[in-house]
Amino acid sequence: MTPFWLNGRQPFLRYLRQRYWAAMGVEAGSDVRFSDHVKVVGPANLRIGRGTKIVNRVILDARGGLTIGEVTQIGFESVVLTSTHRFEDLDRPILEQGMESEAVQIGSDVWIGARVIILPGVTIGDHAIVGVGSIVTRDIPERAIVAGNPADLIRYRDGVERQ
Repeated sequence: MTPFWLNGRQPFLRYLRQRYWAAMGVEAGSDVRFSDHVKVVGPANLRIGRGTKIVNRVILDARGGLTIGEVTQIGFESVVLTSTHRFEDLDRPILEQGMESEAVQIGSDVWIGARVIILPGVTIGDHAIVGVGSIVTRDIPERAIVAGNPADLIRYRDGVERQ
């Protein structure tokens, strides 16, 4: 239920969020919706297509480059990572080895369920669905429905099998 002092103000608050993210350097198409408590790391490297919705408590790490297509929804408490720690040198602590980054691309008309984690370097094709709580470690083809840890193919949305 909306608090009484917010009645009728949701469009204005949506507008303020859009202006805030634009000022931070996010390139966003028309009618992009950022819900409450969205955190963006490296906002100047984030591009979002029109009509996309980022819901509550999502974390977007765009330091390595993050592109999200049109009319896509990212479910609450999901995390998209584009950077990770290096760890190859056993003679140095991990925290002293720096970071490496790989861009993430999420297509258009994608539905990412709640509490999904997407790792660096992943591409998610158009019209895909990622099930709740999945961890995406590799690319997902167009129209695929995936779920699990690691996310694995369940079926395709159009019923056509692909290789």
